Amino acid sequence: MSEPITLRTISLDSKVSEEFFSIYKNHFLPAYADLVALTIDKPSIILLEEEAAFTHLMRCAMDEDAEMNLRKAKGHIYRASVDCYKLMWERVYETVTDINEYRAAYEDSEVDLLNKLRELYATITDSRLAESMGIGKESEEVLDLWKNALKLGLDIYYSTNAAKLRKLKKRAKYSAPFYSGPFPTYVYPAIVGAIFLIVGFFLGRIL
Repeated sequence: MSEPITLRTISLDSKVSEEFFSIYKNHFLPAYADLVALTIDKPSIILLEEEAAFTHLMRCAMDEDAEMNLRKAKGHIYRASVDCYKLMWERVYETVTDINEYRAAYEDSEVDLLNKLRELYATITDSRLAESMGIGKESEEVLDLWKNALKLGLDIYYSTNAAKLRKLKKRAKYSAPFYSGPFPTYVYPAIVGAIFLIVGFFLGRIL
């Protein structure tokens, strides 16, 4: 009777396996949990990466070039982690942009908000730069930058009074001027009056 296939087949003492489980535990699991809680959804792009990683792990268990498949599994979990952070940033960005305009909806002090926004945008910029410079590499440094950025973003997001923000946006929408032209609004009646005078003058000459 052949020995049953188990995940113990994977060389757990290898550097690649340490990196894989570190990314999975410290980034993917908490990032995915936050994403699902924030969006009430399980995006297909994350599920596909997770499925691909699982497939490579099963190949490791079946002794199909364990090191190569573990490396590929690590790549998929890394990509899934980055995508979790980016999808959360897309959701948080709208609120962060709004709260910067309607600061009264933020439940802490405005100074606190401005400091957090400054730090948030700097960290997001660092994250994107580090990711672009390390294309093709699974760097936990990049994941740490994204993780810290989203921590700041979510802190602002959950410190925002959503009902008050909607109210402020609605009020601004209905109090906005109906027309925004190149001249002050009080100039337009004079222009319209001048046009009528000119037209009346020429009609009087013709008639």
